[in-house]
Amino acid sequence: MKNIFKLSLTALSLFLVVSCTTNPASESNNPSISDEPSISEDNSTSIEPVKPVSKWGEQYSDLIIGTLGEDIPYIECPSFDIELSYDDYGDPMVVFYLYFKEADFEAKLDEYGGIADAEGYLVSLETVSYWDPNYGRISYDVYFADKEISSSRGIEMQILIGSHNYRDCIGIFAYNYVVDNPNYWPTNLVESLLGYDVPHLEDTGEYEYYAKINPEGYIDMIIYNVSSTADDDYCALLEAYDYLVTDEMYDEDTGEYMGRFAYSPDGDVCIQFGLSQYGLEIYIYKLS
Repeated sequence: MKNIFKLSLTALSLFLVVSCTTNPASESNNPSISDEPSISEDNSTSIEPVKPVSKWGEQYSDLIIGTLGEDIPYIECPSFDIELSYDDYGDPMVVFYLYFKEADFEAKLDEYGGIADAEGYLVSLETVSYWDPNYGRISYDVYFADKEISSSRGIEMQILIGSHNYRDCIGIFAYNYVVDNPNYWPTNLVESLLGYDVPHLEDTGEYEYYAKINPEGYIDMIIYNVSSTADDDYCALLEAYDYLVTDEMYDEDTGEYMGRFAYSPDGDVCIQFGLSQYGLEIYIYKLS
């Protein structure tokens, strides 16, 4: 039942904010400070703070660092495009399209995953699949790379092979997520999406949570170390709060288990949940 964000590079062909056709590695990434310090009227000496410079090129610093709060790992690349995009809830996402000449894209994908790992990201490679009515089952590999950059904010990257403007490329989709204590229900994350919390199982101190806001605009959560009845327990809890809960459901085309769907009394929220090999998986959608 694990639903992972599906990215279509071709579908995300938006107006480019910036583009690059030369290797930024040839440009100096060292910020310069004037040899002569500025002197204020009271004759005291002050030095302007050093502005962070992106490894992708100084001209992209505001876009990348200003949006994400930190630079992302760089890979040598003949040319690339970068654009600022937004998800359905108006949160910013920086999108990179990396073009390589006659390159082995699978090798480059693995190389970037290794670079991200070396720079402190938690990296995993997953095979994502979905059902297309015209082409059947479509599968592709995606690297997920996560890094907490403060006590309240992290950066996630999704890296995959695709195309943009009819050119083969590697796409990097980078965005922020809210960091919560992994041993407690992620109230701050839920409130950041909905404006309020939703019913949840009582924290026992044994649960471990993984949660993030997916760029498509929903919360993707796994609760580890739950009991074999956690889905039934959560169903009963939601019904006690007057949520309308469906029976367990399966995908009509693939037979894939989809869990149950719970709808809030006002119809504004849908919670999809069910047990899997990982734990209790929960997806929270804002419907209006």
